[in-house]
Amino acid sequence: MEGKPALESDINLGGIYASSEGRRMLENMQISRKKGSESKVFPIEYIEDKLEKMIIREGEEGLNKFRDKAREIASIVPTVYREDYIMSLKKLTNRKDPDAFIRVMDKLQNFSNHIFGENFDELNNYFKATDAYKEPSEGKLKIIDRSISEVIFPPPR
Repeated sequence: MEGKPALESDINLGGIYASSEGRRMLENMQISRKKGSESKVFPIEYIEDKLEKMIIREGEEGLNKFRDKAREIASIVPTVYREDYIMSLKKLTNRKDPDAFIRVMDKLQNFSNHIFGENFDELNNYFKATDAYKEPSEGKLKIIDRSISEVIFPPPR
C-alpha cells in the first residue's frame, strides 16, 4: 500500500507505521468530496472532543506541544505560491526530481513558521503583506521574518 512516508512521530508497529495523533488529525481535517461513511474527514465535533480531552488529560502545555508538532507537519500553500508548488509536484512525480519540491516545501515551512497572531486582523494583515492572497501572475511570495515577541511587544513607533 502506497502513501505518505512515516514521520518520526508515527508509531512503528514492526515495519508498519500508524499515524501519530497530530498527523491523523491534520490529514483528516482536509476537505473531502465524499459524504457519510466514505468520507475520511473528521467531523468538527470529533476534533473538538479530542482537543477538549487533550486539555483535560495534558493541560495547556500538552495542547501547545500538539500545536507545535502540527506546525512541523503542516504547511500552508498561499495562492500566490500555488503554481510553484504544483510545478514542483509535477517535477517530483514525472521526472523523479525532488530538488524543486524540497526547495518549495522549505520555503513554505519558513512561511508557515511566521504565521501567528492575536486576532484575525493581525493575521490578515500579515497575509496581505506577504502577497499571499495575490494570484501567481500578480506577485511573489514574500517571507517576512518576525518573532512572537514582536507581536506581543511591538517595537515603539
